[in-house]
Order: sequence, then structure tokens, then C-alpha cells
Amino acid sequence: MAYSSQSILVAGVPANADVDTVTNKLTIHFQKKEFGGEVEQVILLGNDRHNGDQVCLVAFHSPQGVNAALRTHDDRVHKVSFGKKLQKVQLTVTACPLDVESKYLGKASGDSSINAQAGSIHGKKPSTE
Repeated sequence: MAYSSQSILVAGVPANADVDTVTNKLTIHFQKKEFGGEVEQVILLGNDRHNGDQVCLVAFHSPQGVNAALRTHDDRVHKVSFGKKLQKVQLTVTACPLDVESKYLGKASGDSSINAQAGSIHGKKPSTE
């Protein structure tokens, strides 16, 4: 399976969070030097079929952002304000298959046989193949 060097998938975003809030929160989180790099785009892909949380694609300007996000992200629970109340959020970060990136960002894909359903990434550990 081929993975993107520019994008990651992020699961665990609360289902009730709106697009602007999610984009803002994930951009701020991943632009911190220790968690990634300069974020190019955040796209909400839909809800995870296992738990209802949203799944997002986060595209970085450089491969270093992807490498840092995959290397440094842990399974800590973060307290994040989505709307008017503070929520506990546990994000799961995984490598993004090339066909998913191609579908949502229009970049060339090297493998069209990968299951691109957002719910299929639930529970997978980060991989940098």
C-alpha cells in the first residue's frame, strides 16, 4: 500500500464540531513545531462509522510535516473547546493512502485499489511505508 508524503488522516474529531472550528483547531495543533509543520489544507471527510467522530485529511506543505505528525503524535487526551464547552478529545493520526489523497486533493495516485472509506482507518497505528 502506498502512502502520501504530504497528508495524514486524523480521527477522533467530535461529530458536533463545525468545519471552521475543526479547520482552525487542527491547523493550530499541527503547526506547532513538535507536532507537524505548515498546514496547507484541512478537509472533513465524514463521520467514522465505528464511533461517529469526524475523520479529517490534513495536508502539509512539506513531507517534514507529515513525518513529524506521525512520529510525535501520541494517544493523549486533549481538552479542547469546540463551541461553548470544553471537550475531551483523543485524536488518532495515521498515514494517508495515496488514493484518498488523490480523491480529495486531486493529486496523482499510485494505487487505486486501497479502500478509501474514512471509517476504515479507525484503530490503525501510524505507518510510514
